[in-house]
Amino acid sequence: MKKKILVDIDVVAVAEHYVNDRDYKIAKAFAKRITSGEFEVYTTHALLDLVKAWDNVAIKEKILLFYKSYFYVIPAAEIEAKSSERSIKLEGIVEKLSKKGVKPEDAILAVITSLFSLSLVTLNRKHLRNRRSEINEILKRNGLNEIRILLPNEI
Repeated sequence: MKKKILVDIDVVAVAEHYVNDRDYKIAKAFAKRITSGEFEVYTTHALLDLVKAWDNVAIKEKILLFYKSYFYVIPAAEIEAKSSERSIKLEGIVEKLSKKGVKPEDAILAVITSLFSLSLVTLNRKHLRNRRSEINEILKRNGLNEIRILLPNEI
């Protein structure tokens, strides 16, 4: 069975464009694993909307094409249904995570990762990877499962 993962924008951006980034080698190797079909890969409309708002058209198009080619975009209706089914108030949990230093867009990823029983793959050490304990504590207190937050070379 393939591992189910949600991949943050930073991983795709580094793998597809930022060749001088310190994490390029691990991001590029991970992107090859994605293109080989090793994982069941997910994203959200929220992530794609962030990319669509970028000014640099060349980078934006490259990243959006990669997502379109290899990722399943979780429909907003599915997120709402899962949240409702489990009596989860997405906004409330995002707000609690934000108070702990997790950016709102990263907090949303954490909640969706938990709702869909995925692992979150990111290069974001500051707001996600290094805050695993705080994130999982808040998720648990709010009726959600803990999540795995991994760097691309850890999966």
